[in-house]
Amino acid sequence: MWHSGSHIDSDTHWRYLEVVEGVEKPYIAPGVKVVSGSVTYDSYGNILEDTRVFAENDVAVSYNDYMKAYHTAPSGSGKDQWVNKMTFFKLREVSLGYTIPKPLANKLKLEDAEISITGQNLLLWSKYFKQSDPDGSKCSSDGEKESFISLLTPAARQIGFNIKFSF
Repeated sequence: MWHSGSHIDSDTHWRYLEVVEGVEKPYIAPGVKVVSGSVTYDSYGNILEDTRVFAENDVAVSYNDYMKAYHTAPSGSGKDQWVNKMTFFKLREVSLGYTIPKPLANKLKLEDAEISITGQNLLLWSKYFKQSDPDGSKCSSDGEKESFISLLTPAARQIGFNIKFSF
C-alpha cells in the first residue's frame, strides 16, 4: 500500500505538493547528512574507524522516492521493511444454514427448502498485518524463524444470503 500510495499515512502535504501541484522536490526528510569524513567496517559490519562529521539535513527530495527508499531495506542487508512475523488468526469463511422441515415446505407447495447466510473474510486478528493480507504474502524461512512478506491489501469482507427451493 505504501508503494502504490494507497496507505492512509502516505496521503500527506508533501505528496499533494508533488502529485497535484507539480513541485519537483518538495520534501526535506528529518535527520542528518554526512558533510565530511568516512567510516571503515570489518568483515562482520562492526565499525573500525569513524571520522564522519554530520549536519542537519537540508537536501530536498521527491517525497515519493524518499518513501519508497525508506520502506525498502538496503540491498544486501538481508532485511526487509515489509517482513512481518507470520502469527495471525483469520476467519476466512462461515456458513450457517437451515433446512425447513418437510411438512412446512410441503404446505408451501415445495419439495425442499433451505436458507443460509455466508460470510467471507469476517475477521483478521494480527499484530503485524494491519494494512495487508497474510494470505497473499510470500513466506520466507530464515533458519528456524519464519516470516511473511506482505504484498496484498486486505481482502474484502463479503456477506451473502442463499435461498434454495425444490419444486
